[in-house]
Amino acid sequence: FEIVSDTDLSQPLVGATPDECHTKLLTAISPMLCNLMPRGAHFFGVSHPTIQNLIQSSPGTRRLALYKSQRFE
Repeated sequence: FEIVSDTDLSQPLVGATPDECHTKLLTAISPMLCNLMPRGAHFFGVSHPTIQNLIQSSPGTRRLALYKSQRFE
């Protein structure tokens, strides 16, 4: 995952997970904020049920060892 500033393309915030990337963003802007917990999945939109369903229905998802399949109504 990657967050790139509109004004400084040379210093992207990169993380292996949504939470790692979101933590880097919060650390960078922390002087302006109170203590916040990273919510990377929510920030990147991957916690939304529609997006989760799209990810789960993608080819190859069943081969992912750590993926936990979900039921969608």
